[in-house]
Amino acid sequence: MSSFPSMKENMFGLFYCMTEGADGANDASKIFSMLLLVIDGVQVVRVVGNIRYGWTVQSQDFLRWLDLVAVITDQLRRFVPYVCFYVLAVVLVIAAITDAMYVMKLFRDGV
Repeated sequence: MSSFPSMKENMFGLFYCMTEGADGANDASKIFSMLLLVIDGVQVVRVVGNIRYGWTVQSQDFLRWLDLVAVITDQLRRFVPYVCFYVLAVVLVIAAITDAMYVMKLFRDGV
């Protein structure tokens, strides 16, 4: 149980480093953050607007065209196999986890 305080400190350091500089954000970063929130909100509405939750097929088709990922995937799947999307997703997840672990290491070492 002695590693729990160390893990707790590392996680606190990771979250602190991720939020550092958020107070002095400029207008461009605020607009970008709002854009990301809108995209995330539309994706949540798309997931909730599924046929299994009582929505009609027509409403689900309309909501599908609001989802940025679905629109891009529908256009690219004509040229790019699905395996490439899977590999890209796996690489991005591995990169994000590796980056988070690296930041935790830097915080632990006091760099």
